[in-house]
Formats: sequence, structure tokens, C-alpha cells
Amino acid sequence: MYHPRFRGNHYGIGLKYRSQFGQLAYRNWEDLMKLFNMIALVSLLIIVGACSTGNIIVGGPISHTSLQDGIYDGSAKNGPVKVKAKITVSEQKITNIDLIEHRTWKGGQAEGIIPARIIEAQSTKVDAVSGATMSSVAIMNAVEDAVQKAQ
Repeated sequence: MYHPRFRGNHYGIGLKYRSQFGQLAYRNWEDLMKLFNMIALVSLLIIVGACSTGNIIVGGPISHTSLQDGIYDGSAKNGPVKVKAKITVSEQKITNIDLIEHRTWKGGQAEGIIPARIIEAQSTKVDAVSGATMSSVAIMNAVEDAVQKAQ
């Protein structure tokens, strides 16, 4: 049976048809599920792409022979987390780290732990705090930025 609103052959087999309001409507459940699966796949790809950005630690062990004594500022951003740090270098070692600014949502617990780990290891690449990975990475990168200025 042919109807002018159907998009298909004269047997009425079509994926889409025009509803009475001129909008495209889906004729059967399988077509609707194909559309839903395609939308879900695109959404998943967008979410995975957004989550994979950031969390890149730029630092590593500190070369003590090239550090100049003094106080240096550094900053870094990792996603929504923003950090400004001030480091003190004495006798070619990092002796103090002050976080001037730490804009975060749930990463507050990294504020005391990561600077202590950096000073102890004398490296800007240390283990992150569980549950505060983005803040941990931002703090490490801000300290690395300051270390680069101290060299």
C-alpha cells in the first residue's frame, strides 16, 4: 500500500515517514534502536575524548647542579584545576613549597601531601594522591614550572 507520507517503496517498507506535522518519525523499533545506538556511541566518544586530556606530568628528577638559590614562582592548569606555587631553593635543593593559589573542586587533600613528597624525593614527578589526581598533577607541574625558572 503506497502512501505519500512514506519514504520507501510502494509496499510501505520505509525507514522514515513524515508525520502529520512534517517531522521525521521512525516506523519501527529496530530503526529507533539504530538511532539510539548511534547517539550513544557518539556521546561515549565525546566523553572519552574529554576525559583523556590533561593529567600529563611534565617534570621529573631535579638536576641540583643547575639550580640557583632563591624564591621562584610557577603556575599550571590541569582541566578545571589551577595552581600557583612558590618554591624556595637553598643549597641547590627545594627546601619549601608554598601553594599561593589552588582552585579545585575535590582535590584539597593533595595540598599538603604532594609538596612534601616533592621535597622528600627532590623530584617533580611523584605519586599522585588517590581521589585528587588532577590537583596532584597540577601541583607537580606548577612546581616544575618554578624549577625551570630556577635553572
